[in-house]
Amino acid sequence: MTRELPIPPKPTEDRNFDDLADKFEKSIYGGLKGRLRLLVLERDLEALPGDAPARILDAGCGTAVFSAGFAARGREVVACDISETMLARARETFAREAPDAPVSLVCAPMQALTRAEYGGFDLILLHGVLEWMADPEAALDHALTLLNPGGGLSLLFYNRHGLVMRSLMLGNLDKVLRGYLKGWKKSLTPTHPQDPAWMLAWGEARGLTLIRHSGVRCFVDYACERTGHQMTEEDVIEAELMLGRQDPYRGIARYVHLLFKS
Repeated sequence: MTRELPIPPKPTEDRNFDDLADKFEKSIYGGLKGRLRLLVLERDLEALPGDAPARILDAGCGTAVFSAGFAARGREVVACDISETMLARARETFAREAPDAPVSLVCAPMQALTRAEYGGFDLILLHGVLEWMADPEAALDHALTLLNPGGGLSLLFYNRHGLVMRSLMLGNLDKVLRGYLKGWKKSLTPTHPQDPAWMLAWGEARGLTLIRHSGVRCFVDYACERTGHQMTEEDVIEAELMLGRQDPYRGIARYVHLLFKS
């Protein structure tokens, strides 16, 4: 059964999606883009050693489409988000996909959760979150305080290099040359797109073991309209899953997924 948890203080600078919930849900999980995202995540997380994680934190859960799959398999899930609107969508997702699962919802940033109050987790999901945070490094370090020994840390983030490539293809040279890659206020282009090399270096410096490194949408966003009509959705998925673990293709993917083990 779903229960509400205490509300710790909210941050002042991390992006809140109360004003973009409908657009977010449609753009992130709708259609081929959303299908690719979920397929890559599901494939990568199969690499976690041992039994499936018993206790999971979905940090910045949004609509909780991915973590609901764990809940449906009987895993305990704590889902947090600073957006009350998005958390309401998550509540609907869990009620539909895992009505009897042990799920807890908390309207708060992950940075406000402590091990003393919320316990430790075998798997922490930070999917599409870090690129919207004012201080991603501090958030990552805090996540480690909540991660159990041997636990998994799943990071899916908007790739700075993919954004540069897309901007160049659209002719936004001035934007690239000035290094101004932030999206407009009402857009879903993140405020802090991340560099995969920095993320990898962070994990190495913290003594984490990299288990998986994949790109999401390595080429499909760059295919011209004429080419797009010649590709079936299944063909695109097959090619994306193949190229997603190869350089240089994953280096220009719109999103990058890194799975670490503590």
